[in-house]
Amino acid sequence: MAVVFDTGSLARHERADAMATATAEEVAGADVRFTDPRAVHGRFEEWIFGPVRLLRAELSGLEVVRTSGHIRASPAGILSIARQSDGVRVHEHFGVQEVLTSGLCGALDTDTPFVSVTRGPSISVSLRISLDELGLPGGSVRAAALGLRHSPLHPMVSAFIADLVGRADEIESDSGATDIGGMCADLIRALVFSAAGGLAADGCGAALPGPLLLGQIESYLRSHLGCLDLTAAEVAAVHNISERQLYRLWADAGRSMRQWVIAERLELARRILSDPQHAGRTIGWVARTAGFRDASHFTRRFRAVYGVGPREWRVVTGATARGAGAE
Repeated sequence: MAVVFDTGSLARHERADAMATATAEEVAGADVRFTDPRAVHGRFEEWIFGPVRLLRAELSGLEVVRTSGHIRASPAGILSIARQSDGVRVHEHFGVQEVLTSGLCGALDTDTPFVSVTRGPSISVSLRISLDELGLPGGSVRAAALGLRHSPLHPMVSAFIADLVGRADEIESDSGATDIGGMCADLIRALVFSAAGGLAADGCGAALPGPLLLGQIESYLRSHLGCLDLTAAEVAAVHNISERQLYRLWADAGRSMRQWVIAERLELARRILSDPQHAGRTIGWVARTAGFRDASHFTRRFRAVYGVGPREWRVVTGATARGAGAE
């Protein structure tokens, strides 16, 4: 992580001018006005992942106006997908006003006039990439900006950005950081394509790069391991793809979704059994909580993977209690 700018290191009387300059530079030129010039504070942090820049902006109330004159003087050619993390931002772009609250994303083409207003403290996280790098057809960014939150991919992208900034320091230093940047570019491209109405008829999820979509599916499955009625049809529908595409995605990765789910459920059960807080729970309860309908079937599966049954595992880990259920 690099701290691009922080008013915390400046004297109070210097902050407004410095903040205005730093904010204008982030969008390649703009007029900046503050809600309360006497209480200005701000911090910009950035991470670089190949072609993509991740920027976290923590700001006090302000108004940013980028005009046609700014654009002529300093074109930028940058598309930003910004997720509002805290506070409220009112954004006017392409003649349409949007109110962005926590969890909502907005698209910003820096070479199109815009007005962005926050009346109080605000935190946003944006993925920024060159329009040349994206190679999108003309007009698609405008169409996407007017309907970004209506895309079925919007919740997925919002969650991805939130997760990415939480792990950004670790990822930036990893050897795969450039590949992550490429995946971010594919995700932005897919979101714009979706919001602009250009997705294939067989489902918006198909526009995502396979590894990213598979990662989203794995996250969904992990959060639903205890659901006894979880079906492939439900998983496919949630991710806007067909069941055929779902199975092909796993096959292309050389894995079986069914076997992956069983392994994850067994691992969940192992953690529960190792937790002293659940020492009094029956084996049947553990099985159901981990997504197994039948305790006997669960016990056989558990023994095949870990070499001992669930009760023995509790003894090995010390997570036993009087009254613990039998297998």
